[in-house]
Amino acid sequence: AGGSVGPLANQEAEDALENLNTIIAGGLFFLLGPFVGTACARMWSVRTSGVGALWGTVLNLSVLAAAWFHTGSVADRSARDLIKRLGLASHALLYKEARGEDNLDDLVHAGLLLPEEAQALAPLPSKGQVVWSWLTHFWARVLSGELDVTPVPHAATLQPMIMQKCLNGQDAIGTALTYIGCQQPYPYVHLLSLITSVSLFVNALATGIHTGRHVYHADGDGLTLLASQPLNACSLIACAALRVSAFTVIFSGLTAMGSSLDNPLGDDPSDLPGVSYSTFIKDGCEAWYAGVDRAVAGAWWEGLGVRHSQSTARRGTGKDYEA
Repeated sequence: AGGSVGPLANQEAEDALENLNTIIAGGLFFLLGPFVGTACARMWSVRTSGVGALWGTVLNLSVLAAAWFHTGSVADRSARDLIKRLGLASHALLYKEARGEDNLDDLVHAGLLLPEEAQALAPLPSKGQVVWSWLTHFWARVLSGELDVTPVPHAATLQPMIMQKCLNGQDAIGTALTYIGCQQPYPYVHLLSLITSVSLFVNALATGIHTGRHVYHADGDGLTLLASQPLNACSLIACAALRVSAFTVIFSGLTAMGSSLDNPLGDDPSDLPGVSYSTFIKDGCEAWYAGVDRAVAGAWWEGLGVRHSQSTARRGTGKDYEA
């Protein structure tokens, strides 16, 4: 009787509870693995197929704008700025829609949207994709020669490529929002949450009974382990506390991690850094523009143009041109 502290403290009850704890913990690991793995895969798809694809599309169009609109005229400079500004605006609007934010005053203040543009976007859904409809309209007018910018060479031939890039920008936003708006099945997540709570309870109960039986088990002199061997007793209690803490951190942490990754465009520390990405996009656009302007101003390849013109003229007279 001296070794018993209650009806559940006998060895058979302890073994049964420990077996139950092992089964539940193993099953929970089996369920949590795919849950967290799927959450990480979805997050990375938002990063690559959503934000990354949008980022790449804006930079690609900026490269083309840098090459074609290079004369320094007011129209060419305005066209470059429009592509950069609306590309950054679509990126910022993607984050706003993912976070459920409707206020556009900060984008107007940052110069990414004009007041009239913000007013037009305010009542509309999918604001980032609407911006890409504006960019598509802009490029359609450029390629048709309606705007006073430097004409795009072979515009009719290049139009499908440019239109596809605009569609890629719109598709990238749609892909990201699809992942965010369609999360993992709620019954599955609720089941994981329930099993996690049960597992933590059973583990704490099994650990408590095991520790209690050993710490308060009386020896031959009627002394408990806590009194006869205090160091061993304290070590046993510390290990029990560590076991309960480890189970809690691992299981609750994995569950919380999977849930937090469902929307990587939020404002949590683990979410994708939208402001940093916007800075990288802005720096990239301005680098393309500055690079081409430097080449044009320095007339780096002027000799190539002269030789090409001479070659063309000589071919027209049937004579070969030699460098």
